[in-house]
Amino acid sequence: MSAGEPEPDRRELPFLEHIAELVRRFLISLASFFAFFVLFFIFKPVWVKLGSVTVFYPFPDLFHSFTTEFFNFAKQQLLPPHMVLINLNAFDTFVAILYTAMALAAISSSPIWIYEMASFIGPALKPREKRTLQLILIPATGLFLAGGLFAYRIVLPVIFKFLYLFTLSTGVEPTLGVGTFVSTVIAYIVALGLSFEIPIIMIAVSYVGLVSYETWLKNWRYAIVGSFVMALLISPGATGGIIEVTTGLTLSGLYFGGSLVSRALVMRKRKP
Repeated sequence: MSAGEPEPDRRELPFLEHIAELVRRFLISLASFFAFFVLFFIFKPVWVKLGSVTVFYPFPDLFHSFTTEFFNFAKQQLLPPHMVLINLNAFDTFVAILYTAMALAAISSSPIWIYEMASFIGPALKPREKRTLQLILIPATGLFLAGGLFAYRIVLPVIFKFLYLFTLSTGVEPTLGVGTFVSTVIAYIVALGLSFEIPIIMIAVSYVGLVSYETWLKNWRYAIVGSFVMALLISPGATGGIIEVTTGLTLSGLYFGGSLVSRALVMRKRKP
């Protein structure tokens, strides 16, 4: 370094290193998302029997890809037999398959996103905060998948069946735009998946001492009202109250479960 050249500020170096690490981990996660997206959108599974074991390998085929196979399977599972999907605009079906591939890629790459973000913030956490993160990571993933499965297996079939019967009662041909179908399915799965995270949030904030478990138990009436309001927002009267009541009761049960687990964990932590 020459005499006239200013010395670099060493306090800025760690910050720049953190930014570089964050960018690197973000790019790794993004690359995993695009890799899964290309796999699901362009390739199809080709099944091969090797002795007593059946395996598959990906083969390029845009018209029979993983996504189109999943789309056809979901259509058969969720829609009534005589409800017809229609292509309203030139690119509706293509965009619907594109969105489906993105959703599948987001789900498949989510463990990599979680790992990279946890690895980035891990060194900055205190031991208790690390234990809390480790404690909630697997249950949080499981609850999100349970919420998505609840939407896929219970909520969506009932909603589409109700809409089908209601449309028939008005003498209108029971059709549905393919874009509307895909966006509805994704929206409900994500909304209910996130709603099922309520107990994890309750347990986490109680475990680190931000909210006492007594607060959850004391305000159970407001929680029940909030659960049914959330159920109405997710399914605003679309099934005559069937799904709304089912979702409201389910969310209320999750709230009480979160309250009881919060109490158990906090009491255990307080023991000498």
